[in-house]
Amino acid sequence: MAKKRRPYWYADEDEDQPKSKSQKKREMTALQEKGEKLASLPDAQFAKLLELDLPDELKEALSEYRRLSKHEALRRQAQYIGKLMRQADDDELSIFLDGLDALQRQENALHKAVENERQALLAGDDTAEPVLNALRQRYGEEAAAEAAQLAELARAEKEKGGKPHNYRKLYRHLRDIALEGPKEEGE
Repeated sequence: MAKKRRPYWYADEDEDQPKSKSQKKREMTALQEKGEKLASLPDAQFAKLLELDLPDELKEALSEYRRLSKHEALRRQAQYIGKLMRQADDDELSIFLDGLDALQRQENALHKAVENERQALLAGDDTAEPVLNALRQRYGEEAAAEAAQLAELARAEKEKGGKPHNYRKLYRHLRDIALEGPKEEGE
């Protein structure tokens, strides 16, 4: 049987096809969303963004987006940012956003680990002892003793039905010692 001929408008896989209107729209929407994400960064991270080698128009547009409050104005500004981002160096922005995402993942992992340690310390002796031993090994006797004391105070607060001041202090203590890192030998 003879091979069917394809119509002339049917392109081969290895030929470059022009982008469809839908594909262009998806790309523009993705750039707009990326621009909105950049504009809604916290102040410290936004300041770092402005230090990047970006076109001045884009920096001004991102700053303007942060100033606006009306929905329709934000939508129009997001479209304008998307237009400017098509002309900007996407690699530098992608690297910046990837760094922010990695930082966010690290912060989330730290939060989960600290929260798990706090819950284990508050649960009681059976689950608290291995956590306290790990704290002693990583951060020293003083840090573990303070964590044990705060856990005891937090349990007492909970029994009395008081405000969770020590519950929060315990979390902050565990987070702070985790951020400082393990103690060095000889410290």
